[in-house]
Amino acid sequence: MDRWSLQGFHFQRYLEMFAENQTDLYMGNWASAWRRSDERWPRMKSSLLLRIPFVKLEALHLIGRAAFAAAAATGDVTLIERAERNAREIEKEKTSAWAQPFALAIRAGVESHRGAHDNAADTLSLAARAFEKWDLLLYAKPPTTATASSPAAPAEPPPPRVSRNGRTREGVLAFSPARDRRD
Repeated sequence: MDRWSLQGFHFQRYLEMFAENQTDLYMGNWASAWRRSDERWPRMKSSLLLRIPFVKLEALHLIGRAAFAAAAATGDVTLIERAERNAREIEKEKTSAWAQPFALAIRAGVESHRGAHDNAADTLSLAARAFEKWDLLLYAKPPTTATASSPAAPAEPPPPRVSRNGRTREGVLAFSPARDRRD
């Protein structure tokens, strides 16, 4: 990325931000994810990238999650409001029904932060089912890992359930000889 142009905000810069933020949020580096999002959002808004529906919705979701994570760690109410604004912006996309689970996932976090844990669980469940409906399986289930303090994964996990687009429930592409044949 060091050799890529710093003029404008290109798709490669978006992918860089996305990958770095996903990693930071997974690792618990919420401050880094939020700082990066806050710094790069104005440049991204001025680019034409947000005219691509999936990029816009995924970015709003990612930045909403970064804002929520930072708010949960610091108690900064303005960041919760930012996450809610992102959810509302996603909900405005009426032509993209597949976008709604992104907003639901953010709303579940906000509800949980406000102490409405039962509502949050219900909203998160709705989001997960909607992500599955639209084959957005990377978002449908949170990542799980075995740690020293948690039980190890079973020795023989059940076979993956494959969806219409060839992704497993865990979000990994499944190989299908019929579909993936290379002639």
